[in-house]
Amino acid sequence: MLFKHVLKNIWENKFRSILIIVSLTLSSMVLFVNLGIKDDMTAKFESLMQGAYQQYDISIMPESSTGQAVFDTSKLNLSGIHVQNELDELDVYGLMDTTQGGVTVGLDGFDRDLLLKTNLCVLKESQGFDVNSSSQVIISQAISTAYNLHIGDPIKVTTTWGPEEFTVGAIAEAAGLYAAPGDSITLMVSKHYLEEKSDQSGLSYRTYIDLEKSSDVAAAMSTLSANNPGYTVESLHDTASFQQYMTRCNSILLIMLMLVVILNFYVVSSITKLLLAVRIPVVGTFRSIGATKKQVNGILLLENAVYGCIGGVLGVALGIAGHGQALKAFMNTSYYGPDSVKAPVNILHVIAVIAFCVLLQIVITSGIIRKVSRMPIKDTLFNVQNVVQRISRRKTILGAALLLVSIAIHILNVKYSLLPAVLSFGVAIAGAVCLVPLVTRILSKGLAFINQKIFGNAAELGAKNISYSKSITSSVVLVMVALSVLLSMYILTLSSASVFKSGTSDSDIQIWGVQKPYTEDAFLEKVEGVTSVHYSFFASVSLNDSGKVFDLGMVPLEKTQFGILDLNSLMPKLKDNELLIDKYFAVRNNIHIGDELTQTDKNLTFKVVGYVDSSAYTPSRNICVISVPYFVQNESNIPETIHIVSSQDLKTVKERLKVALAGQNIYIQTTAEGIASSNQNVHGIMMLVWVMFGCAGLLAVIGLVNNQMIGFLQRRKEYVVLYSVSMSKAQLQGMIFFQVLGTFVIGTILGTGFSLWLKDLLDDIMFAIGMCLPMNFAMGSVILAALGVFALLMLTVLSPMRHLAKMNVVDEIKYE
Repeated sequence: MLFKHVLKNIWENKFRSILIIVSLTLSSMVLFVNLGIKDDMTAKFESLMQGAYQQYDISIMPESSTGQAVFDTSKLNLSGIHVQNELDELDVYGLMDTTQGGVTVGLDGFDRDLLLKTNLCVLKESQGFDVNSSSQVIISQAISTAYNLHIGDPIKVTTTWGPEEFTVGAIAEAAGLYAAPGDSITLMVSKHYLEEKSDQSGLSYRTYIDLEKSSDVAAAMSTLSANNPGYTVESLHDTASFQQYMTRCNSILLIMLMLVVILNFYVVSSITKLLLAVRIPVVGTFRSIGATKKQVNGILLLENAVYGCIGGVLGVALGIAGHGQALKAFMNTSYYGPDSVKAPVNILHVIAVIAFCVLLQIVITSGIIRKVSRMPIKDTLFNVQNVVQRISRRKTILGAALLLVSIAIHILNVKYSLLPAVLSFGVAIAGAVCLVPLVTRILSKGLAFINQKIFGNAAELGAKNISYSKSITSSVVLVMVALSVLLSMYILTLSSASVFKSGTSDSDIQIWGVQKPYTEDAFLEKVEGVTSVHYSFFASVSLNDSGKVFDLGMVPLEKTQFGILDLNSLMPKLKDNELLIDKYFAVRNNIHIGDELTQTDKNLTFKVVGYVDSSAYTPSRNICVISVPYFVQNESNIPETIHIVSSQDLKTVKERLKVALAGQNIYIQTTAEGIASSNQNVHGIMMLVWVMFGCAGLLAVIGLVNNQMIGFLQRRKEYVVLYSVSMSKAQLQGMIFFQVLGTFVIGTILGTGFSLWLKDLLDDIMFAIGMCLPMNFAMGSVILAALGVFALLMLTVLSPMRHLAKMNVVDEIKYE
């Protein structure tokens, strides 16, 4: 019976019940995606690795620092490991003629018979194909579709030894080495043919090793590394390198969950207040016929537990249905295999999400239920409520103290730890909420004075009502919290966009994938349209600091360049064995000026002499800088990127550069293309963020409508008395209009101002998870966004004014 009564109550308040459930569904969906996305990403990654490399376990190739692109396979030391199969790969690059111009294409040489037998390549169409033919090539289905190529069609390729013409002998499925389409175009040819044409007999770019099933892959890798110094040994099925990225994705989702829960707390509170406001007489009736406070509270808590259960189940359902979209936001799912690949639903995750949702709803509403239970029976029967907002000295002092605590944590959290950063964020919101009644009263008095001078007495009364109404104060809190959170996220979005632009502004064209020393690329300056050429170098290194090993990116520079700022003006003066390190990375890892760091693989020692800011180079900021001559001598003389400055048509210059570098696996893009690509990389994540917060913002608006309805229900007799003795309905509507106007003016001012503090705290949280974005934004854009939100909020004034117009004076003023 009790459960039936609860369901009846939910059904009778369908609209507001739906709002509560939608709000809870949003929170539970974010939590479920957060718990499951790591499993989904791992499943996709493992599926790609297993599909691409089949039974092969390890790949071995020369280290990039050696400057050798190929190696003699006969000199490879495989002793100490149990090899079942080997597959050598030799790559040569050229330009394929297409209707769009020259396109960089890779000629991948394999033993094609072994390639097909081990399913590293699965043919879809192969009429008349001969694995030993030098003129026939295998292409992927993606290349066939993109360039309209079919069996027997000719393909013209410009190579380092001259023009070649091949025919399409077979088209492969999207499996094996073609499982991940990526951006590269590869033609699988006979390795013997490549060895002859490129004069590289017995050489390979990479060797794939298939170990016996009983072999320990980790032990085999260790043995290979020890036996073959100067070679890079990699596991073909290892997800360890993927773990850091997945952890970052989880951290982003956790931040989203925290912000959504904060918004939902105030939204659900406002809706629950309205539900209880219209049911207070029912609570009084229960208590008058013998029900105890605990029994009534139990009924209300059970009702909210049902809300939580429904919201949790729906959130899980939406999370299961929409996890694919979340994956697309964080990773290119088309690259990592078919969408059908996903991890099975974890039942423990389902239980945890539903339990969290029930607990969240009970926590949000328990305080409101407790307040109703404390009301005397007579007051509940006659629906007598205390609607006057009083200024609590204790809460005001607590609010000021909490804000000071938030500031103190922000200042003291010099190492950007996550827990203090989150704590500071939560404490700041709690402190601001406690101070809202006092600040609202002060600002409302100013508005009352202005309104009386400009708009008259009705407008003055509307402003005065703001500071003495609990429901209006609740609306101010809701506006402030929702707007400050949304604006701080908007500021973060603007800052991320500015980083991408600032990090790619040193040149007009960038070239990646160069395989030769920079001294052999001097001819690029003679390419028509090229004004100047600059080289940027990079190496991934491990540095040891008194037993602690850090993985950093090493960049040689002589001045502030490529988005890396010289904070101490030391780049031109760097000596051998001197190093500048990113200040954020140094602070987080307790590295100081004067410390000596040892490069583990080369036994080189560097002394830290200053700091750089690499936030525009990489959000992780794990960067150190050394002198250019020392880097070229000891690390690598092959540039990571060649930067081209040009004053001519960039599209034309790009085509000339492709021809000039035809024998290398290069990738060329303009600065504009780079910015577009960078924006695209975060577009999915930011879209996911804004969809979540769009839903939360909509719920906030609905919560405001509910607050206004509470205020109207609580004060409608006051409105009737005013109408009966002194004011017309037009004056009452004017009063309500200025009351709502003042509410949102105050809420928008507080929310916009508070967002400037919250964005610093949100910045701390982002720093703590390794995403360091400098807060560069235009204040005008933020103000315009706040004004847009304010305009939308003003539409909510229509609800109370419509109810006032319909109000029956006789029915409202008579004694119950």
